[in-house]
Amino acid sequence: MDALIMLRGYRGWKKEDDAQMREWMTAYLGWLQTSKLAKRESEAKNNHGSWYAAQVAGIVWYLDKKDVVSAMAALQRTKLNHQIQDDGAQPEELSRTRSFHYSYFNLQAITNMAVLADKVGEDLWRYRTPQGSGIANAFNFLAPYLDKDNRWPYKSFDQKSARLIPLMLRVDEAKGNTRYRNRIEKAGFSTFLSGKSRDKQDIGGDIGQETRRDVWLLSSLASAPGA
Repeated sequence: MDALIMLRGYRGWKKEDDAQMREWMTAYLGWLQTSKLAKRESEAKNNHGSWYAAQVAGIVWYLDKKDVVSAMAALQRTKLNHQIQDDGAQPEELSRTRSFHYSYFNLQAITNMAVLADKVGEDLWRYRTPQGSGIANAFNFLAPYLDKDNRWPYKSFDQKSARLIPLMLRVDEAKGNTRYRNRIEKAGFSTFLSGKSRDKQDIGGDIGQETRRDVWLLSSLASAPGA
């Protein structure tokens, strides 16, 4: 959705292209809201449910149906009530064979949803579950494992800790502080955050292209006029 909005400023993207894409997205949104398969995904308690909410919210924002963004924020709150324990653990994701990946993958969907929710006056960043937990608890649970010397104690094929960086920077941006940035730097990523480190060998070669792109976009947004 971000890419489609950006394309509106490109001369090669014609009005008829945008109109046809909006027509396609409207039809797809209808499927997401009515099909049995999509309904099952909307009810999923793990990352599938979070990504359903984030996907629908992104599409309706693009289609100027902002009331539905609020509905998806409400749906995400019900997911958080189940997904995040009081210590920040995500049991649905910890049960997976790639438990580290799915723990941050679910937070990626939640973060996307929280960014969109902000645009319609819904604050998911500070939402507290009935157990007193929230998004910050989940990030605090994962934060120690930014440092690769701290081995992830659950079953997992990998521990790509750098993928947490853009998500944590988003939390800092939303809350107006540098709490997680300080932790990121302490874990050894300060050179990367400064923009001076670009080759694939830095930090053991653990910073993938997706992470680089997301951090670059965040820094570009922060420096843009009126940001």
